[in-house]
Amino acid sequence: MSAQLSIIQVDHPVRQIFLRESHSYTIGRDPSCDICIDDDEISRTHALLEFIDSRWVIRDDNSKNGISVAGIATVESKLSNNTWIGLGSLALRFELLTQEQENQQTNAEQRLRHQTMNGRQRMSDSAADISQVLENLMSSALSVSATDRAFVMLTREDGDLQVVCSQGDQGKPFAQHEFIGSASAVQLALKTRKPVVTCDAAVHQQFGLKASIIASQTRALVCLPMALFGRVLGVIYADSRQPGKVFTDLDVTLLGELAEHAALVVAASQIDEQIDQIDQAGSENLTVERLRERVATQQHRIPDIGRQSTKIRQQPAAGVRWSWIESQL
Repeated sequence: MSAQLSIIQVDHPVRQIFLRESHSYTIGRDPSCDICIDDDEISRTHALLEFIDSRWVIRDDNSKNGISVAGIATVESKLSNNTWIGLGSLALRFELLTQEQENQQTNAEQRLRHQTMNGRQRMSDSAADISQVLENLMSSALSVSATDRAFVMLTREDGDLQVVCSQGDQGKPFAQHEFIGSASAVQLALKTRKPVVTCDAAVHQQFGLKASIIASQTRALVCLPMALFGRVLGVIYADSRQPGKVFTDLDVTLLGELAEHAALVVAASQIDEQIDQIDQAGSENLTVERLRERVATQQHRIPDIGRQSTKIRQQPAAGVRWSWIESQL
């Protein structure tokens, strides 16, 4: 019987791996392992998972921190459905899959991909209206992530972040577009320019004890930067209070595709705006030297991740400009 192994780490999306009866799986930190897990608790070759006599079996491979099955330390054990496996302090969930369940999962993944494609198309179709682009981005992010609430923020000219759209538990925007999620998660996404994911925010090392997490009872969250050419144009943030809510590798990949597409549309709009400014300057018969002087006086407004503020403003944005004039001269 086919099976699925879910690898659960607090600060990573959940990895779901399909297991076939015809194959044995080595588990360890070494890249040559069939299931490679980059974690200090895991030995280079930690365990072996295989299908023997119509049963799945896990066996310790002389690991440093050992294995446990259903909370009991063991050297070798048969696995049943919905069994928790411990590799050191790392938790893995083992599930048996019928053909029907496997088909259902495949169909669910296809629906998520289809939703993502539709979301990207809606953003492209509404490219002339950036506010509508961002509303479509938020709607698609909520649909893909299946979370309770979401926020889209853009980088202002002064480097601060501005909430431009939001949606709460009741499907309504928050008052004055206030941000009430985890500022620490946003700061980390800005700093690393990588997705920040946790399936248990309360125990996360960097922001688990923050007042915003405790007050909102946030269980799972994801924050992705909208980056282009090394600069961050904004972030997408979504979270959930649902017990047991997880984000998988696929969820984060699809959300990343939405963020990347939104960044392209936003950047294109900002370039168009700057080109219009150049055209207007040309109609005023300004010299190139004068244009360069104007650009020089606006350099402080260009968002730069190296000096980007992590302050989040609470009032609605009137618009965000990104001065690309000099590159057009």
